[in-house]
This record gives sequence, C-alpha cells and structure tokens, in this order.
Amino acid sequence: MDEDPRDEISESGSDESESSEIIENIDKPFIPKPWVTPTVEETANEISAFAYKNSRPLIRMQFIKKRRDFGQPCKLNDKEAIDPIEIRQQQNDPSFMTHVKKRVLEMGLQAANQTVEAATQVVYNRKVNKKIRAIPEKQSSNLEEDDGNLLGFLSNAYPLMEDALQCNETIDIFQDDFDILKEEEIVTEGNETTTNDIKEIKSYTLNDKKVTCISFPPSTANSPLRYIIAESFVENWNFEKRLEESLKSNESFILILEFEELHMVQPLYRLVSPVEITSFDFNPLNPNKIVGCAINGQVLLWDLKGALKVAEKSTGKKTKREKREDQEIPRVLPEVISAPQEPNSIPPPSSELVRKNVNSHKGPALCVRWLPKAIKMDLKTFSNVLPNTAEVTQFVSIGVDGQILFWETKFPSEKDPRLYPEMYPWRANYAIQLFRPGGGGLLGGVQLVFHKDQKNSSFFAASDEGELFQVDWGVKPTEENAKPDMITNLWSSERALRSCVALDRSPFFDDIILTVFDFHFCIWRTDIEVPIFSSMIIQGAHITCGAFSPSRPGVVIVGRSDGYLNVWDFVDQSHKYIIHQNVASVGLSALRFHETMVNILAVGDMLGNLHVLELPKSLCKKIGSEEATIAEFWRREVERVRYVDKRWNVRTEDLKKKKAEQEKLEAAESKKEAAKKDENEMSDDEKEEQEYAAFVKQYIEEQIEGKLPPPQPGNAKGAKR
Repeated sequence: MDEDPRDEISESGSDESESSEIIENIDKPFIPKPWVTPTVEETANEISAFAYKNSRPLIRMQFIKKRRDFGQPCKLNDKEAIDPIEIRQQQNDPSFMTHVKKRVLEMGLQAANQTVEAATQVVYNRKVNKKIRAIPEKQSSNLEEDDGNLLGFLSNAYPLMEDALQCNETIDIFQDDFDILKEEEIVTEGNETTTNDIKEIKSYTLNDKKVTCISFPPSTANSPLRYIIAESFVENWNFEKRLEESLKSNESFILILEFEELHMVQPLYRLVSPVEITSFDFNPLNPNKIVGCAINGQVLLWDLKGALKVAEKSTGKKTKREKREDQEIPRVLPEVISAPQEPNSIPPPSSELVRKNVNSHKGPALCVRWLPKAIKMDLKTFSNVLPNTAEVTQFVSIGVDGQILFWETKFPSEKDPRLYPEMYPWRANYAIQLFRPGGGGLLGGVQLVFHKDQKNSSFFAASDEGELFQVDWGVKPTEENAKPDMITNLWSSERALRSCVALDRSPFFDDIILTVFDFHFCIWRTDIEVPIFSSMIIQGAHITCGAFSPSRPGVVIVGRSDGYLNVWDFVDQSHKYIIHQNVASVGLSALRFHETMVNILAVGDMLGNLHVLELPKSLCKKIGSEEATIAEFWRREVERVRYVDKRWNVRTEDLKKKKAEQEKLEAAESKKEAAKKDENEMSDDEKEEQEYAAFVKQYIEEQIEGKLPPPQPGNAKGAKR
C-alpha cells in the first residue's frame, strides 16, 4: 500500500528538526480512497429508500393516423384530469365490450349491522259500516221590494264598477293596511327582498323626432294635473340638412299628454310653433301659461286660457273606447312671439353689460325658466329686486350668444304686442351681455337654474365650454366701479371644448350644484373652486342628460346615448353607479322627475319616444337619516379637496426649491467645467510651437546624433537589425 506523501513530509520535517540533514520533497499523485464511516450502510439504505422504482412494466401506446390526414389543421381542447381519455359513443353491439379491457375496477363497500328476522303482532280493528243522515234547514230573509237606498247604491256603483273592470283598476278592499306599512319598512331598511328594477309603465311614440325637453305642470298631491306631462321636439337632421333648412320655417310643437289611464297615454293639446322648440317651462302658479324658446333665438308664449282646468274636471269621465275615437288633437297657436333678430342687422358685441328692449337672441336659445314665486324684476330700475306676492309674469332665457334676456308677459293695454304685433313687437325688457372675467371674450350660455324658494337675485348658469358661473343681476354700481360685473363667481376647472349638457340644483342643499358633461358629471359646492366630486369616465357611450332625485338627497340619475340609465346612490357607493338599466334601443335625450309623484320618471329618446318609468321604493324613500349622512359625505369631500389643494401647494413649493437648488448646482458645475476648460485649452500658436519643438528634437536625434528611431512592435526585420 502506498504511503501518503504528506506523512513523509511531516516525518521529514520532524527529522530535520532533530538533525540538520536536507531531505528532498518528491511530488506523488493523490490517490482517492473511499469514505469509510461507521454509518455508511444506514446512509446507503436511506438514500435508496428515496429512489423511484417501477412497480409494473411500462405501458406501450401506439397512435395511428391515416395518411390523408397528414398536414391537416387540427384543434386541441383542454381536458381536466378527471375527464376520460377516450370517449366512445353508445354501442348496440354486445360483443363490443369484449374488446374493451378494464384497467381499473371500481368497487364500493359499505359496512352495515347484521339483520335479524323477528315476528310481532299488532291490534286489529275490523271494518264496520256506518250511516249518517243530514236534514237540510232552509233560512230565508225577506227583503223589502221597494228598498230605495239599496237600489240607489246599486245604480251608482254599477257604472263605476264596470268602468273599473274595463280599465283593470280594481283594488282589494279586504287588504290589510298594516301589511302595506310593514312592506314599506322592509324596503326602507334595505332587506334582501328589495328590488331595484326600474319598470316602464307607459310610453308614447312619435317617430323621427328628437325629444329636447320634458316638463310636468305644477300640481298638488291630490290634483289630477299630476297626470299631465309635456314634451318638445326637434328634427333629427345632420349638420348639412340643418344648414339647408336653416332659412325655412318648419312647424314644430309641444305635445301635452295625459297618462292617468292604465297603460295608456292620451294626447290632449298640441302647442304649435313655426320654429323648433329647444326648451319650455310651465308657469309655477298658472299652469295654463307656457313659455318656450326656439332654435333661432325667438321666445314664444302660449296661453291655454283655463283649458287644463277643464281637462282636470273631465279627466277620468271618458271611457277608453271614447278616448280612442278622439282622433283630432286640438291645436293651440302661440299667443305672442318675440321679434326676431335679422341676420344682417346683428350689432357687434359691445362693452355694455345691460341693455334695454332687445328683440331676441342672436343664436339658439337653449334654456328658459320662470322667475321664482317670491321675487320679481323692477321694470324701472333693473338692479332692484322686488318681493312678489301676486302671479308670476316674468321669466329668463339664455342663449349661446352670451345674452341673458329678462321678459315680461303682463303687457300694457295701449301697447299690447298681442293686438299690435307689427307696431309694438314683443321685446325683452333687459339683456345682460356675458363677458369672461379678465377680458377673455364672450361667455356663451346653455343652461340656467333657480331655486324654487329663493328670495335673492342670483342664479347659476353653465357656459358652452363647460364652465359654471353665478349671475347676480341685483349688483349695484359703486363710485369705484360704475359698471360692475354681474358674474360674481366663475368655476372654470372643468372648462373644455364641449358644453354642459345638464345643470341641476340639489333640492336639499342650497350650495350643492350638479353639472353633467359628455363623459362624466361633477358636483360642486359654491365655496370651493373645484368640484368636490367627479364621477368616473363613461366608456362606450356619452351622457346626454341628468338630474338630482327630488326625494333622495344622495341619488343622481343620468341618461346615456346607448339607451341606458345610470343610477348613482352615494349612500351605497360613490365610485360606480348601482343600477345600469336599459330603457330604449336608441340614445336618451331628456329626463325629468315628477315633483309630486316622486316614483315617476319621464325619459325621452332620439326617436321621439316618451317613456314613463316607475322607480322602486328604494330610490324614492329616504334611508334612515339620509340627509345628515349625505351632508357629512359632502363635508368629508370638501375636506379632501382642501387637503389635496394644500398638499399641492406644499409640493409645488418643494419642487420650486429643488429646482432652485438644482440650478445652483448646475451653475457651480458649469463654472468649474468652464475653468478647467480654460486651463486645458491652448491657442493655435502654442500647439504649433509644441509640434515644431518636437520635430526639431527628432531631427537632431536622427540626423545629427545618428540615433535610430525605436523599432515598431510588428516589424520583425527592424527588430533583427
């Protein structure tokens, strides 16, 4: 056995220490030896236990494919591990099963107690035949033949019951009222049985026209006027067609409908107009007076002269058959039309903020509203706001020309435009020309809104570029400012190239405003410069209309161009709508809530169809102390906006400081680099002088002193020399 050279080295080292003899080290190869330990067998057995050994021979499988199927496309499907590998259809041949070999045999076993047979005996009752006999007793009550009260009751109740059966309006007189109250409580508490389905109860079709405005006349809870609805239309023309028809008169109308009958909408009146109507409004105290604005800028006034009261008295007396026979809809001509603006005589915009006796708007008038019941305009001094205790006779209109016109419908007898239209044309008493604060040009208007119970002279409006502004016509001039700006506030954070499609004011909070744009809507508070809430961006369609709910402080409903309604409930969630309901197959164009019957929502679409929808109770009744909850929600949103603004200012200041420090460092580095560059840079004369000195030195060494230049690394011949 060879010895380890390391042992020899150690032995030589020990000998060297003992004697001074010199020993030569011999290098020998290292020969590997097996590692021998007391537990080598246990380790080998443990390792072999982890090795995988086949317990059965491998299965051979053969796949055969026909030659004509080579190169053909195939489709592979995913299968779960539990699915069978081979699928065969049902076979009628019994001998087929002899060719199928079972690889796995499934067997189920169940343990059960042993059964024991035993005999028992029960009591036996034998059958016995029995007979029962009943004796009928006749009881009759004698009624007086001449009972006038009963005959009168039957004669009065019979036609009413017959009419109710024909209209399918019967009620259950035995229904328990407490069960109804219990159902309402369950709905308000948000039980699982509550449904959020919006049902269409009635509809009216008028083809090939677009619904521009829907309105309900003012009514009380028990007044039959609550079943009256009106809508206006415009033609569905593209830009080229409208340009061709711009100088022509096209008859349009406002249709007044009645929807008291079940599943039926009956037209009552047609308010005729020579131009298309974009917006209209009922008088808040006298629903027979209706004012509308047209697409060419004119304003029209209709007076039904008590016809709605006559309809109120006759409502419900006609049967359905009689109403179907009334094919002719009464036409009502406008009582007076404002003087139009001649296209060639339109004066350029002047710097005058308030003007008198203006004919009409220079462009399309898009919104018209009656003044609130508590105030009225002073015809002598425009800036004076007078309290109103009589009927409402004044209204306001706004147009894209940047004018807000104030109109009076109570005409003097000697200068009545209804009697002498050519001599005394109907003109607006005052006009406010809107200019952007700071000299930004004209400010076009598309929407305006009043609060129904307000007592001041300010109102909110939206511009054609998406801005929200507040106008106060009661601002009086001072010594410092002889022409005060009537736009007291302007919120321009949502300014864009598209106009605001809807504007609404919360019926529960005076300082909360809703603006609806093409792809989102914003909620503002009057003391904040930016929206306190902005909805998510709508994809796949754009928004065409929207409004606050009159009964729920936290509900907003918007209509879309794909025919869907989106219901937002801030009590439930604020990042997304809670209901996405399809109403029509075409885009929606207008919607309006009923002020008295809060469960009724009227929606118009692009083809002239009117849909009367019934909202579920969960969208009509307040949930607990909802008003306080939503007020707290708005307060938190205001705090969030203010915190973001504060942090934005802090971050802006930090960014400015960082930029200033960075500029200082860059300036210092640039100075250092410039100094180094000045030191390293040499003039052309100095470079030529250095090159000449090097050349002279080389010439002296080679020619005079005879020194050869050093050989080049790649030149072998020069190296030999």
